[in-house]
Amino acid sequence: MADEPTPQLNDVLGALVSGVAHARRVADSEVMRIARFYRNHEHLNGLTVPRLRIDRIAIDLPILVDRVVPAVNAKWHAPSDIAAQSRQHLTESVQAMKQLLAQGHHELEPDIAGLALKLIELITPTWLDDFEKLQASRLQLLINLMKRTAAAEAASDVMIQDEVGHSTEELLRSLLKELLVTLVDKNHDSKSNGSGHSALIENTMVSDAITKLIQDIRSRTEQNCLLTATTPAGLDVRVDTEAIKNAGSPNSMTRLRMVLTEEGLEWSTEENDDGDVKWKLLPE
Repeated sequence: MADEPTPQLNDVLGALVSGVAHARRVADSEVMRIARFYRNHEHLNGLTVPRLRIDRIAIDLPILVDRVVPAVNAKWHAPSDIAAQSRQHLTESVQAMKQLLAQGHHELEPDIAGLALKLIELITPTWLDDFEKLQASRLQLLINLMKRTAAAEAASDVMIQDEVGHSTEELLRSLLKELLVTLVDKNHDSKSNGSGHSALIENTMVSDAITKLIQDIRSRTEQNCLLTATTPAGLDVRVDTEAIKNAGSPNSMTRLRMVLTEEGLEWSTEENDDGDVKWKLLPE
């Protein structure tokens, strides 16, 4: 018994809420059984099927607060490790994108698709080495800046992921555009229309192929940059009857009073222009 983990207040609240929700699910399942019985009964099939709906539940629960559990701030991996992971993700995404473009599985304009494919082919191991080094350096500068502003001590996992993701996207976008400018200048006559070159470069950078590539690397880097996530502060509590009885005085306990009100959700379908149907949960 002594080795059992002490429940926290969020565990108690979560158990109460999930217990009520589960009770509603059990009740709805029973309603389905009753509805089938009504439908097949010669005298009941014209009557309304009874259904229990939970409007509000008032809970008054005595608890004992043992101690405050301090919050634990998020920690991220070393910049070199994050950069190495980004390089691996980029290598995998580039290969997948190269196959899609080469096989024609896209809806891009021919000139943009061709330029995007040439751009992808220029992402060599040497280029990836430079990307990895630059990203590690930028992330180290970011850590140093956050430390100087005391933000690192209180940085949440959301903040860290957003900063790392933004830095990764900014660097990748800059390096790809630099490659693209060099590629366009090399393959087009310098005397030709400069504004046309700029438009081709911008259209390629905002194309689905390049946009998806950049967003994929940002997303995967954000997901893998954390060593530990943020743990908010909590309260160790006791709710068992024996412990509360042995507390002695009513002043030794805390009363948890809460009211749960039910709000239903309904499944809804949405069809896009391609005919794909997506299911969404919406308030009833």
